[in-house]
Amino acid sequence: MGTGRTERIRFAQIGRVLAANDTSPSAFARFADLALEATRARRAFVIEVGTAGSLTVLAARDRQRRDVPPPERQVSDALVRRVLEEGVTLFTSPPFESLHGLGKDVAVDASTLGLDETRVRSILVAPILTDSGEPLGAIVVDDDDPTRSFSLMDRVHIEPFTGAAVCQLERLRETRAAAAPKGRRSRELAGSSPAFLAALARADRVAPFDESVLLVGESGTGKEPFARRIHARSPRAKGSFIAVNVAALPEKLVESELFGHIKGAFTGADCTKPGLFEMAREGTIFLDEIGELALPLQAKLLRVLQEGAIRPVGAMKEVPCDFRVIAATNRDLRAMVAKDLFRLDLYQRLRVVKIEVPPLRCRREDIPDLVDAFVDRYGAKFLGRDWRLGEGTLDKLVAYPWPGNVRELENAVRGALIECPDGLLLPEHFVLDEALVAPGPNDLVEVKRQHALDALARTGGDKAAAAAILGCSVSSLKNWLRGRTTRKPRLLPKSLREPA
Repeated sequence: MGTGRTERIRFAQIGRVLAANDTSPSAFARFADLALEATRARRAFVIEVGTAGSLTVLAARDRQRRDVPPPERQVSDALVRRVLEEGVTLFTSPPFESLHGLGKDVAVDASTLGLDETRVRSILVAPILTDSGEPLGAIVVDDDDPTRSFSLMDRVHIEPFTGAAVCQLERLRETRAAAAPKGRRSRELAGSSPAFLAALARADRVAPFDESVLLVGESGTGKEPFARRIHARSPRAKGSFIAVNVAALPEKLVESELFGHIKGAFTGADCTKPGLFEMAREGTIFLDEIGELALPLQAKLLRVLQEGAIRPVGAMKEVPCDFRVIAATNRDLRAMVAKDLFRLDLYQRLRVVKIEVPPLRCRREDIPDLVDAFVDRYGAKFLGRDWRLGEGTLDKLVAYPWPGNVRELENAVRGALIECPDGLLLPEHFVLDEALVAPGPNDLVEVKRQHALDALARTGGDKAAAAAILGCSVSSLKNWLRGRTTRKPRLLPKSLREPA
């Protein structure tokens, strides 16, 4: 088949994807499949850039047109961000000795790209940019064949997909904006338990003030949604919210990623690059897993917080920078201070306000609201399904201790939606570690009764005061004590409830 005919067929296939006006995962998977056909690579990824600069894999496919399992979706975040900054397609040749596409070859290695522990031997990343140059995402293709080299011809072949992907990602954003509920919390912040509402109220109180906040809680409790809420309700809401997982930054590049670098600062620094703090100018930077920051960098971070200025790697002068810091950790920083693993002065600087995000096992009565939210989010893709909970399903979810907290519940709901063939979510559709389920009465009614008893104990038997603590009426409190609920919990969105 001639090259011209092949190209015409490829453009027709792209046109059919766009004409379908489909923003579902299958549409992005089709883009990835077509990119694989064009480049004959081993894998292809379609990546979206979030509003806070996060990178999300929308589709990951192999040459057999199968989805790449999540554990194998290793993509070079460092190279993707470099491509989005430069605005040009970049590619490497095995064994990662040089980076092509910048007019001159730049020396790189697998460690710098974060691919030293993968099978990847060559990679090509093409940016998805609007006409104004705004980065929407990227298309990535890679190969594990040590003899395979990507070329300028592969770059030519991939360009039609990046142009079409602009339309597709803009449609996706429009679809999300139209579907987004107005004036409501994010789904990860669903709930009405006393412990959760107390943490939420504390976050709302500190939001208007420009002080540092330290969010403390187990992994998966939802510390980032808390940070986003604080930012959204602060005077900096119109600025950027930059989320940084400190533990995920390459050890050799942490300082450069955070504070930026100037041209020539080190091998491979062929241009000046702003750091994440600079990107958060007039906004908020969220430092997740702050307890993983090495001691030498703790000292530099402390100076940045004290002076309100950053010094890019290789620069002689500090640059003033206006930002707010919210940090988060699942570690005991006080214990780390005692062991000389974390600086006391930095800890004190970060914890001007400390908010403890409760684990899910301490707010079990929020599980129906969270299930509601996650079914609402992920169930819509299963067209024609009338989602409802079967007998015993909620009891099983409430009884489980959720060591992975809200994130584990979210993933359990996603898995159950896939396992469920007809929309009736039964206990067996939720794959949990049954050995962790505590014995005894642990259903929602019992949980509410225990909360009522605890509130009465705290108020010396004063029912009005106990009801005020719980945020309910005295009659509701009495019903909880009798082992009854005043209303049937809203387990699913109205549009998805089981017909009466």
